Amino acid sequence: MSKCAADGAFYGVTFDLTEEQNVVFAFQTNMQGGNANQEFRVDEVKLFYSADAEAMLQTDITTDKLIQANRFSRISGQSATTRYGTPKDWVVENYKIPAGGNGTRNGLDRYPGYDCLSLGVWDDRQNNTEGDLSQARIYHRVDLDAGSYYFGAAYEANYQLSQAYIFAASDIIPLTADIPAQSIAYDAISDAGKDNSTFRGIYFELDHPQQVLLGFQADLASGASQQEFRASKVTLIGYNLTDGIYEVEIGNGQSLHREPIFDLQGRKVSSTSKKNVYIVGGKKVVK
Repeated sequence: MSKCAADGAFYGVTFDLTEEQNVVFAFQTNMQGGNANQEFRVDEVKLFYSADAEAMLQTDITTDKLIQANRFSRISGQSATTRYGTPKDWVVENYKIPAGGNGTRNGLDRYPGYDCLSLGVWDDRQNNTEGDLSQARIYHRVDLDAGSYYFGAAYEANYQLSQAYIFAASDIIPLTADIPAQSIAYDAISDAGKDNSTFRGIYFELDHPQQVLLGFQADLASGASQQEFRASKVTLIGYNLTDGIYEVEIGNGQSLHREPIFDLQGRKVSSTSKKNVYIVGGKKVVK
């Protein structure tokens, strides 16, 4: 446990069971030795389960559903050289702060040299011209099949946020204060860190096809007068989805029907022209 950092990320163990049995999950230490002052505090735990680890296949649907994974585009006709802008493929609500020659804060910030999804104030919350700043949000509507999903982001900046969440919601986005109770899934952005490469996000399951709202929301009307985040990357992963390649020639002219084809990393493939080992229906197939 001493190798874990107090950075809000999850650390843990993986294990396989060959038969049904009782398992004890625990934290254990020797407090009789070592430093006179030592402690740990765990504020959240998670347990992930798959009945068939080999068949638990991941499909990256980021660009299919969210259009872009990083370096986000601006709306047509908007200058690409100002610091702030409006994202082309995301909806921004309750957040529009003119910033003079830097443009208008409206969901994009190119401070690091490329456009990131962003919400924040910097001694300028009183200049907001659109809606209730306590419900500032950026989101994208996606149509998803029944299944399991992960929506996450990597952050280039993450500073002094009061109430700010990455979330999944259906139909109506809850008020910021109600996101923990009324969203499909959520996570506090302030817990995510800002290493610009590690994704942190939410897992959720849908029991029927539906439209889902995925995004970020913050109460920028309260808390520090200087607070913001910049999400440099987003990802949307589906698990055991059924779309993809359904008929492909594998070995000796054998035609496999109605089965998606994956590589050994669980990524859905668009071509099996190369000789390789593929996963078809949860089984390894050599071409």
